[in-house]
Amino acid sequence: MNIKILGGLYKGANLFTPAGVDIRPALARMKNSLFNILAWQMEGKSVLDVFAGTGSLGLEALSRGARRCLFIDNQRACIDAIQKSIVKLRLENSAKVLLMDSFNIISYALKTGQRFDYVFIDPPYKYYDEPEPRGKMFGVINGIAENNIITKSGIIIVEHRSHKTDVDALNNTGQLERIDLRNYGQTSLSFLRKKRPTTDSADCTD
Repeated sequence: MNIKILGGLYKGANLFTPAGVDIRPALARMKNSLFNILAWQMEGKSVLDVFAGTGSLGLEALSRGARRCLFIDNQRACIDAIQKSIVKLRLENSAKVLLMDSFNIISYALKTGQRFDYVFIDPPYKYYDEPEPRGKMFGVINGIAENNIITKSGIIIVEHRSHKTDVDALNNTGQLERIDLRNYGQTSLSFLRKKRPTTDSADCTD
């Protein structure tokens, strides 16, 4: 499996990939489109890469100017591969990798007082089908907003299947609203942010 950085300072660099692990790396076309959408907005931002796998999304963000990225995955092979890529790119001062269940990110972030401008969530697709992981996954997505783990203007970007059930499930979940949806064949990206408070016209004065 050959995964490259597509743009920014480290464009063209090959990333390490975990051997013997069933992962679904982000499609190059989708990843390139995603970062074209974000464009200059990544400069100086804080990023969280949950269910990180190869870490390609977080590493792409760092290549394009993000200030720091925290990578979370529960498989040692993935963590080792991400760490090797970090060392190769000399990003040790900008990146941190944790071997941890991604479902525990809420408690970890609250304990350490961390907040993020962008959160990438790329879970195994089976989590959308099995009731227990599905509930826990949506708990994480909503919990990131409810506990202010994203900044005021922060964005959560979730990769999912283009099935109507997955698309509908990610529309207006809890305190979040979808502000953009991009389709790439069988894969889609939902861009979520905290709902803006509504202004009651009755409170207005002349």
